[in-house]
Amino acid sequence: MSSRPFQDWGIDKHESFVYSLLRNQLTDGSPMDKRLFELHADICKTFASPRRLEILYHLRDGEESFAALQQATGLAKANLSQHLGMLRDRGVVTVRREGQQSYFAVSNLKIIEACDLMRQVLHEQLEERREVVDGR
Repeated sequence: MSSRPFQDWGIDKHESFVYSLLRNQLTDGSPMDKRLFELHADICKTFASPRRLEILYHLRDGEESFAALQQATGLAKANLSQHLGMLRDRGVVTVRREGQQSYFAVSNLKIIEACDLMRQVLHEQLEERREVVDGR
């Protein structure tokens, strides 16, 4: 897969992921369903970085400045910028500029809900493993 899947599929990098799906009116049984699976896999890759998940965790309660995110994560400026760029390009976060300051927010709260669901699954799996190890 290309490093530019959204552009390769005719989706502007600033166009939101969800909007692009609605624009194309993906339906069951259409050839577009395969494209939906590819888009789904691509957005999941966005969440495959612990650092990007940490950034989302810090944005769960609302907008944060770049400086606040840098302080909270401890990431170098260039590294944080790269991660935020990917999240922005995939439509996961939005950016608002005020003077020289940039403020970031999660674009859709369902993203946080999805992350919370995955964390719940992980907690359940860890508990099940502990029960097996402990012989419960």
